[in-house]
Amino acid sequence: MSDVNKKVRETTQFLDNLTKLITDDRRETSEIVESLRAQGIDPTESIKEFHRLLSEHSPTWQEKAARARAAVVTLFTSRTAKARKSRAEIVAEIRRVIDSMRDLGSPVEAGAYHRKFEGARDEDLESLLEDLSFQRDLLLKQRGPEKSDA
Repeated sequence: MSDVNKKVRETTQFLDNLTKLITDDRRETSEIVESLRAQGIDPTESIKEFHRLLSEHSPTWQEKAARARAAVVTLFTSRTAKARKSRAEIVAEIRRVIDSMRDLGSPVEAGAYHRKFEGARDEDLESLLEDLSFQRDLLLKQRGPEKSDA
């Protein structure tokens, strides 16, 4: 029997036993707690860990929504931090990224670059910087660590 099959069997058996233990109408909650403690199991910690595992692997819609809200807040916060750069800083960063891409021997592919990007709106400049930075990062990944150090 493979390790995966053994773990699945053990987990299934554990859950079956847990279900029988919890759903046994003849036993009081206090008896179940005492039985677990007698086996060296802290019921409070076990329930907390069980809830954490359920939340991690099978979140409720509330937990999914909370995670999505947190991700949006993080995204919004990072965008707000980027927006605090002055226009001159953004233009200078765009030029650095373009020079870096050229040093890597790659043509600059962003369509907006071919226009006079200095005259673009601030939002467009930020978007151009993100696009160019992404392209440069892809170039660096494609080159691999051994080539990028050379």
